[in-house]
Amino acid sequence: MGNKNRRAESAINQIFSELLSIPVLVLETQVEESFFNINIGFWNNDFDDARFETVVRKLRWQDTISEIYQNLFQQWQQQGKTIETELEKAEFSRRSGEIFLPLPNNQTLQLVWIPAGVLKMEGGYTVNLSEFRMGKYPVTQAQYQAVMGTNPSNFSGIGKENHPVERVNWHQATEFCQKLTEYLNKRGINVKIALPSETQWEYACRAGTTTKFWFGNSDSQLKNHAWNEDNSNSKTHSVIEKEHTHTNPWGLVDMHGNVWEWCADSWTTYVADLPKDGKPYINTSQSNKLIRGGSWFNFSNNCASGYRNYYLAGYDNHYCGFRVVCV
Repeated sequence: MGNKNRRAESAINQIFSELLSIPVLVLETQVEESFFNINIGFWNNDFDDARFETVVRKLRWQDTISEIYQNLFQQWQQQGKTIETELEKAEFSRRSGEIFLPLPNNQTLQLVWIPAGVLKMEGGYTVNLSEFRMGKYPVTQAQYQAVMGTNPSNFSGIGKENHPVERVNWHQATEFCQKLTEYLNKRGINVKIALPSETQWEYACRAGTTTKFWFGNSDSQLKNHAWNEDNSNSKTHSVIEKEHTHTNPWGLVDMHGNVWEWCADSWTTYVADLPKDGKPYINTSQSNKLIRGGSWFNFSNNCASGYRNYYLAGYDNHYCGFRVVCV
């Protein structure tokens, strides 16, 4: 590894020399322009009470997450520590894939790594997906304002910055992705931000599950994991308000409810029309675009992982927002 990773290795060695008894290690990253920070978390068998120390600053963006992950894991093993349970292993891996992209106005956009795999849709149709990164939350009003210079949301005002942006049509959501891509590329972060394909969205929502919702099949339990007609009080809610119970196994928040989320795809009645490689289905003669996830206004069935719906691309209302993927 180069000098940049040697700095990381040195800092990690220092942490281990001082904290010989820590049982589990996790990694998080935070992008700042073309650099990012690494945070090491440690706890005593309590995933809800992690304490974080920033140990390395200004590693180049080009140093891949996988290289840093391997370096951390090797350092951990050299100290004689093990990750004993599948839960700990999954948490270690999940956090090693989280990054923060910089936005204007000192805002950031957090992305979660989604592993490659196979999506089995209703009716048995299967899609093979490559790994990608997806926004941990729906795009918030503060993030949309930072990139677009405006906030069209109905549920706006002081204290609503972390509510999902709404009253955004498909064209505006797509424009947000384009503008953010340009902003990042100018700063040396060579990524493309886009709306997810319908199959990317469902695959990420399910997070390896085959049940109606990522947490199971119970409609009555939806209120514990989502904002919908039963508990929303007819409005959107902050994406972090109940993050601890609204996060699916892959680290995504509010995949059910709060706001419908635009996908890149044109509408088709037949799932067999959807590309087998996870790319969006595009039909230039079709003006309806896919939405997924349900909203604060909807009953449980509309919020199910496999429920498909659409709006006209130019239609905006206070039910509909979006999240992004990084490709």
